[in-house]
Amino acid sequence: MKVNNIDVSLSLGQLLHKKHFVTLYLGMAVSLLFPTITIALFFFPQIISDNQLLYALITGNIIFVSFFCVLVYVKVKDTKIKKTVTIWLEDAIQLQAHCKKVDQIMAGMQPKAVKIKVTFKLDDKALSKVSTAKVFGGQSGYLGTFTKYADKDVVILYSPRYDEVLIVKEC
Repeated sequence: MKVNNIDVSLSLGQLLHKKHFVTLYLGMAVSLLFPTITIALFFFPQIISDNQLLYALITGNIIFVSFFCVLVYVKVKDTKIKKTVTIWLEDAIQLQAHCKKVDQIMAGMQPKAVKIKVTFKLDDKALSKVSTAKVFGGQSGYLGTFTKYADKDVVILYSPRYDEVLIVKEC
């Protein structure tokens, strides 16, 4: 099984996929217009005399730099997460499991954050794991992405060596 087939990790949360990066790259392309326009306007100094245009260009360049920093951060973090998941996949066993909603909170910008418990059998022994993923300032184990798995049967990959549960994407 490949990393691209994994949707969620109980300890890391949602894994990023192509659709997430397409959005980031489109935003980067749009914000790249500001530095391009700024460089072009240096060749036409008579246009820069307008203060409002100058402030708009400065603001646009700040947006570009901010967007670039976010893109680099997300790309580096995603690479680290995918390396970790690749290690977990080395001894992963594919199993059927049931996800149960343990709790739900309303968390500001993220309307429904759910904590789930995944129950499965391994060698005729019942095991369960509770979500522990955490995002910026949120409570441990509560993510909006877990909502789609609450109270459903899912296919998981369980790594006995690392005691990690990965939920496979629904086809």
